Amino acid sequence: MRLRPKPVTTHYEPLTCFFSRIPHCSLPTALICNFSVTRNPNMPPQSIKKTWDIKSPSGWRRIATYVASRLHDGDILAISGPLGAGKTTFVQALAKELGAKRMPKSPTFAMLRAYDIARGRLLHVDAYRIEDERDLLPLDLEDELLEPGSMLAIEWPEHIPRWLEQRRHSRLAIRLLPQGRRAIFQHA
Repeated sequence: MRLRPKPVTTHYEPLTCFFSRIPHCSLPTALICNFSVTRNPNMPPQSIKKTWDIKSPSGWRRIATYVASRLHDGDILAISGPLGAGKTTFVQALAKELGAKRMPKSPTFAMLRAYDIARGRLLHVDAYRIEDERDLLPLDLEDELLEPGSMLAIEWPEHIPRWLEQRRHSRLAIRLLPQGRRAIFQHA
């Protein structure tokens, strides 16, 4: 009988503990995110899952900073979560972190929006209204991703599973909690 190694989880002390030791520090604790990193010992080291608990809208900035540092030309980020979880709010924080001049809007009715960023373009797709994956064809995403500096953020990726499984992509899953949100990032 072969035993499976257990996943290794490292929990980090909330940053509020550090800041609470600084005299006269007035940093609001609601702006700080707790996080943990889990790595499956059977997976290569680059396959890391990172988790954050978000207590306020400003917590998305920390996640966007982390995710932006891992995105490269042609990368796809699949963002899942229930309605109202903060998918578009996250894309707005990501676009700002990547240097976008315009604030992203939900592409629900346009299906695709493109934003100029410091490194190229951020393509933002909302797959919520896609009933058949062939509906993606007119968006010409394959060619769009070939443009230097292009990255793709897709909301509602569960509507296009076959399209995504054929392409290397990272995932950000957002879960609702009683006191905020939990974001789980898995880099491709």
